[in-house]
Amino acid sequence: MYLYEQVKYSDEKNLRTSICGGDTLFEKLAVQACSEVNATQSMDDVVNQLTHSSIFCFYGHCEHKHPDRPSLLFKDFVIRDFELRLGVRGAERIEFWACQSGSNIPLHFLPSQVNEAFGMDMRMLEYGAKTAIGSLWAVPELVTAHIKAKYDKLVTSGLGASEALLSAQRWWIESGADEEIQKITTMGEKEYLKKLGCHYAEKQAMKALMGPVLASSANRSNIDVSVLEDSFKHPSAWSGMRFCGLSDQQNVFIPRVELSSAQKQEMRDLILKMNLQSGYIKNV
Repeated sequence: MYLYEQVKYSDEKNLRTSICGGDTLFEKLAVQACSEVNATQSMDDVVNQLTHSSIFCFYGHCEHKHPDRPSLLFKDFVIRDFELRLGVRGAERIEFWACQSGSNIPLHFLPSQVNEAFGMDMRMLEYGAKTAIGSLWAVPELVTAHIKAKYDKLVTSGLGASEALLSAQRWWIESGADEEIQKITTMGEKEYLKKLGCHYAEKQAMKALMGPVLASSANRSNIDVSVLEDSFKHPSAWSGMRFCGLSDQQNVFIPRVELSSAQKQEMRDLILKMNLQSGYIKNV
């Protein structure tokens, strides 16, 4: 119902932007296939880059807890979904590789919920993006980083984004998880994390591996391979990432045009003829 057949937009979009929100453990792994990762310094920087991006990728943390709106978390600020609305329109794809970026939490409980876009990823469709990627719930960061890295390689090779995400998830449960578990058991937990460029405090190591699924195991002194395998392959660790939208939607670029004085006066006259009573339109 939010998958419009046509979206008209006026900000030219030709960039492929990858942004990291910071405070992540596996950034080096997650963005390895990206040719350039933009370092943002303010909320305005993020919105400006989004405004000119056909494909916009965010890797970091997201938070969505009722009654608050979904928000992307940066080191020094947060960006709520509606603060992105003016920059999204006309984008080919918005990717949120972040926990809870697609949580099915309605913003309004009293009105009918059937026509509401649940999740920050679905909000991007509502704001005019063709497609979006988000996560339905909190997932282990290590699993997300591996799936994203595989997804990026598949997309770069020419595979469509929707199929690439599904293929990356399938790869993880069929062979990817086993490959990483083998590395962990062979190298040891600390060396494995070090090789991935993971920066963590001494007591954070196991929690970094297990993620929120089995965070209670963080105090174990030895790695239980069977528990680790269950954690990595459990659907809650990888299936929450979803692809939304229709890539064959037709977006139409309409360049901005500066109106002449005569055209502005003509518009004023037309508005006056409409006899509007709201009082909202006063200046043109």
